[in-house]
Amino acid sequence: MVRAVTAGQLFQAVDRLGAVPARFAKAARAALVGLVFPPAILALASTLGTPLRGGVTWLFVIVPAIGFTVSGLMAGAAFGRGHRVTWTFGGALLLGGSLIGVAYRSLHGLTGREPIMLILLVPVAGFMLGFALAGLVGSLSLPLPGTQRRRVTGRCAWGGLLGGLIAAVPVLVALPTADRQMAQYAWMAMTVASFFACLILPYRLMGRAFRDAMDTVVAPPMAESSGTGDRT
Repeated sequence: MVRAVTAGQLFQAVDRLGAVPARFAKAARAALVGLVFPPAILALASTLGTPLRGGVTWLFVIVPAIGFTVSGLMAGAAFGRGHRVTWTFGGALLLGGSLIGVAYRSLHGLTGREPIMLILLVPVAGFMLGFALAGLVGSLSLPLPGTQRRRVTGRCAWGGLLGGLIAAVPVLVALPTADRQMAQYAWMAMTVASFFACLILPYRLMGRAFRDAMDTVVAPPMAESSGTGDRT
């Protein structure tokens, strides 16, 4: 039996879809915490005079993985279509985030004197593949036709391209010398802005891609607490 769609349910679905990009952008915060936490812990330990020398590699693997997974759960919950969609997006961002995290860490230790293509190659490729993979896997949990899935995947890849370029900006603009204090402050501000934007912007663009694709779906979202289905 086909369930009737009331006007209230339809308006609720439209309102929820309209909020998806903003909720995806908020979800990016969890991924940002996952990326910044390990180096922050190492820096704090070094400042306190007790540098962590060994056994900390896991921090740069486990913590970002947790951050990206949580961000995926938050993004998936934005659709309000049940636990399957929510957990699928959690897995999607876990898979994509593993590539994004490796790409971001590749920028550490670079001086900016390397060839531009070498600096850009890993972050741009990693961010593009990571967001494309997350978009593709996430789309499999939604009632989208194949053309819409390909469109979502492509738009997520373009968002990843922008994110990779933004992440590489602080390396391309080398740290000013110590005698140029104001320039150093400007570089640090740019680095912080780049860190936030390299994930928040692609996440928001991913949310827009899914919002536009889901606009073609007429059926209203299923409540999270729904435990029974319609019977024929």
